[in-house]
Amino acid sequence: MAAATGVFVWCGADAISELDYASRKYPGLSRFNYELTDNEADVMADALETIGEHHPGETVWIERMQPKQAQA
Repeated sequence: MAAATGVFVWCGADAISELDYASRKYPGLSRFNYELTDNEADVMADALETIGEHHPGETVWIERMQPKQAQA
């Protein structure tokens, strides 16, 4: 998406590996060094604060997977 549209895309460590991230040269792609899936709300709040510091005043869209359901 970052390459096709030129928008900024921020991913968690669980969305793209460090190796894959390092091999891509898209200027709008950023990667957190920690996972965002299934983490506490404060982890996402910190991530959004970081994004806001880098892109003040911009609209932020969040796409995420549903948390894994506990097996009965």
